[in-house]
Amino acid sequence: MSEPTSYLLPAAYLLLLSKFRKGDSPAGYRGVSHWEAALQEKPETVIKQLFDEGILERGELPDLVNYKFRATDLKLMLKERGLKVSGRKAELVQRLIDNSLKAMMACS
Repeated sequence: MSEPTSYLLPAAYLLLLSKFRKGDSPAGYRGVSHWEAALQEKPETVIKQLFDEGILERGELPDLVNYKFRATDLKLMLKERGLKVSGRKAELVQRLIDNSLKAMMACS
């Protein structure tokens, strides 16, 4: 059995990767000069490379919504749609997604 390929990522790459654990969007790194200086190349180039190598992958919609919004924000959005606002955060996220998908399907 062959050994898995491994290599060390530069510290700036690891710092950039850590930002995505909190739900950051790749679009937020375009043209940001301090990242370009730290990475010694454009952040979008590094992000694409990390995606291409499977080190970074797109999150599922419930995870993205969970990271992006606080429970109070989710409850406000649910209330605006006339939906139930009680439950755990994961339930609020799913309820909002389910309702949004239904609304999109009704428009098509």
